[in-house]
Parts: sequence; C-alpha cells; structure tokens
Amino acid sequence: MSRRERSQPSVASVTRDLARLTRAEQVELLAVLQGLLAAEEAQEEARSPSSKPFTYRGPKGGKGSIELKTINGCGPYRYLRYWSGNKHRSVYLGKAEDAEDCD
Repeated sequence: MSRRERSQPSVASVTRDLARLTRAEQVELLAVLQGLLAAEEAQEEARSPSSKPFTYRGPKGGKGSIELKTINGCGPYRYLRYWSGNKHRSVYLGKAEDAEDCD
C-alpha cells in the first residue's frame, strides 16, 4: 500500500474539517476546488482528439491550470494555479508521477 493510499481522506472527513473553517477560508477553498476542476477538465480535453484547444482566459473567465515546475534541477513538481477574486494563487500538489528523486 502506498503512502498516498494510506493517507487518502474521505469525503466525510473532509466535510467535517470544512465545517471548522472560517467563511473566508471556505471561500478560498471553493476557489481552489474550482481551479482544480477546471485544470483537470482542460487536461482531459487536451487529451481528446476531437477537443478544442484550451485557451487561458484570466481572472474573469479562467479558473485554473496545473503547472509542472523543475526546482534546482529536481522535479517536476505539480502546482495548481488558480484565481481567487483578482489574485492569481498557487498551491503545491506534490511530485509528478514521473518525478525523479533528488539528493
């Protein structure tokens, strides 16, 4: 069993945690979730041969994307880039599946 499988949260446990957040934190989390869903949808559309190319729409129309970064020669690392109000934010999602370990 991998570390990710052991630590996989359930919808019920996440919901309990959500109830303890402030309203501002819940709104921020909603922006994160919308960005993540939009990024995953864009990736699925890009893999589909009949899909239209994804275009960046900015804070008024675009929700999010997943960016791969190499840092100090290590990685790639996955980051969710999303819009929260008029601010472009980033959240670390973890190493990409094909990431190489660096010492």
